[in-house]
Parts: sequence; structure tokens; C-alpha cells
Amino acid sequence: MSRSSRKKPENFAKQMAKGAKEAILDLHVKQLIVVRQNNNGSLPNGFIDEVVASLTSQGIEATRHTIYNHEKKLRRKSIPSEQPAPSTVRLQVRLANPNNTPAKVTSPSATTNQGGRPRGSTISAKFNLEKATNDGLEFAASKILRARAQARKTTLSTGIISSIINEANTLHNLKEHAMLKRSTVLSRVHRGNPKGWAGHPKTSTPMKLVEPILVALCLKLVRSGHGQPLDCTEFLAMASSLVKDTPTEKAILEHRRLSKKSSRAPLLG
Repeated sequence: MSRSSRKKPENFAKQMAKGAKEAILDLHVKQLIVVRQNNNGSLPNGFIDEVVASLTSQGIEATRHTIYNHEKKLRRKSIPSEQPAPSTVRLQVRLANPNNTPAKVTSPSATTNQGGRPRGSTISAKFNLEKATNDGLEFAASKILRARAQARKTTLSTGIISSIINEANTLHNLKEHAMLKRSTVLSRVHRGNPKGWAGHPKTSTPMKLVEPILVALCLKLVRSGHGQPLDCTEFLAMASSLVKDTPTEKAILEHRRLSKKSSRAPLLG
């Protein structure tokens, strides 16, 4: 590889790293706004601490004040300073009868359907569903394991497992297509590992928290005029720059050591 071709991904990585922290903060705060809107203007207990912890794990020094200030900034951007003048008006006038009510001036925008999901709500919903499913699986598997331990050598009473799974679905608001499957719960029970893959450091990827951010950055690049998806070299350079000098980088190095990967190989790829 020539020197110029090597510099291209390096420069691209530096360029992306410069705006990566702002993009990560944006995504976290937008998710917070959606959660607050869906919860009647308030946040669940401990949610703001989870956001701070997630930002910290990705190399961003953030506090509650950082998040609140950024939320105000995003809200100011979403509110236009001046309402644009209507391009056309429609006068509702009936000249035949002088006793008619005064003419009404209406704007086309007043009757236009502004439907659709709020921006960012689809991504946020996927994150929330994944978290609720994992928490529900862990809850159900842990409770079944405790029930079996208390029952000692006897088998569990009929319906105990089903009632625990139903309790997990209700507790974590898992409905219809998102309800926990009995086979999935029992798979964790039989392995004695309620946390599933997250309980195994050798098989659980340290990039799990960063992956949604990388997807969002790739989409943002394409939509903002980059013109085409990133190639493999550009993507790995961006991902490496995103986790550089963060706890995630340390977790990746430890994961490589446990998996007996070569220490001379690139961090990712």
C-alpha cells in the first residue's frame, strides 16, 4: 500500500473522530428526549445515570449538567426563530350576503398532515426493546434457577415456569410479538447462565455499546453527502478512532488476550 493510500483512511479517521463525540452525545440525548415524551414528561428512576455511564464508557466526560445543557441546545435547534410567511392564502368570503362572518385567512401548512414518527424514535424503540428483552430473559432465568434450587430434588410445580415467564413479560412490558419464548428462557436455565452471551467474556463483544453509534454514523455520512457507503478500510479506521483511549479499547485488548489473538494484529478487523 502506497503512502498516499495509507494516509487516506488515517485522515478520514481523524476527521470522523473530531465529530464522533458530538454525534454520540446527540444520539444519547435524543433517546432521552423520546423516553421523556413517552413517559409523560418524566424519566424513569436511574435512567439519567445510565446515560451518563454509557457516555463515560465511550470516552466522553459527561455529567447530568452536560446532558441537560445539550438537551436545551437540541430543543432550541428544533424550534424555528420565526414562522415563515405563507406562500398562498385562501380567503373564505361570500359577497352575496353582507351578514356573513369576517373573512378567514388560512395557510396551507395549517391543514397539511404533519404525521409520521418523531425523528429518532424508531432507533430508540429498538434499543429499548432489546434492553427490555435481555432484562426479561435474565429475570425469568434467574427466578427459575432460584425456584429449582429451593425445590431441591423435587421438580417444580405445574405452571410455575409459565407464571414466571408471564411475570417477566408484564414487568418489562413485553407484549405480542416481543414476548419471551419459553425455549429461549429454558436454554439459559439449562446452561445455568441467566445473562446469556453477556455472561461469557470470550464470546460477548466489547463493541456492543459502540455498534449502534457506528451504524448511526455510517447512515449520517451517506445522508450528509459522502455519497456512498464506507469501504472496509474506512470503516475499521473510523471504528478504531472511536474507541481509542476509552474503556472499550481496554476491553477489546482483554478480549483478544482471552481469545488468544495475536497482539501484533490491528485492534479491529
